[in-house]
Amino acid sequence: MLFVGVLLGLAAVDMAVGVSAVLVGLAVLARWGTTALGALAGLQAVLGPAGLTGRALGIASSWCGAGALAVAAALVPRRVTAAAVGLLAALVVAGPAASGAGTSLLRFGAAAAGAGTGAVLAGRSSGRFTEPLAVGLAAVALVLAVLA
Repeated sequence: MLFVGVLLGLAAVDMAVGVSAVLVGLAVLARWGTTALGALAGLQAVLGPAGLTGRALGIASSWCGAGALAVAAALVPRRVTAAAVGLLAALVVAGPAASGAGTSLLRFGAAAAGAGTGAVLAGRSSGRFTEPLAVGLAAVALVLAVLA
């Protein structure tokens, strides 16, 4: 997930997007102990989606991380790249794996909503307020994950 964050920052050609994505990846590492998508899929298939399962601080961390990535998507001028940032936001909250009919529907819906939101928000921000907001939310996600 950290590598995905770096790649998204490079694809977006925006430091704030990259920093936000890496901070969110570190928050995922602090909460789950791994950033490997396969391991996250297994953990969340057993325990449930990160945005709905666990201690309150951990859940809040997931939502702050997803919010940071959604805000960062507004900094990306290209819709495809912004959709990828939105998809990563959905993965942070809902997880990357489907383990049953109900969770499959939840995760597919989250992925579609995240990618769609990212594409709609693409290029909607000049960055003056959005960059510090995205990085700040990602930092809050990391702090909450450490405290969880």
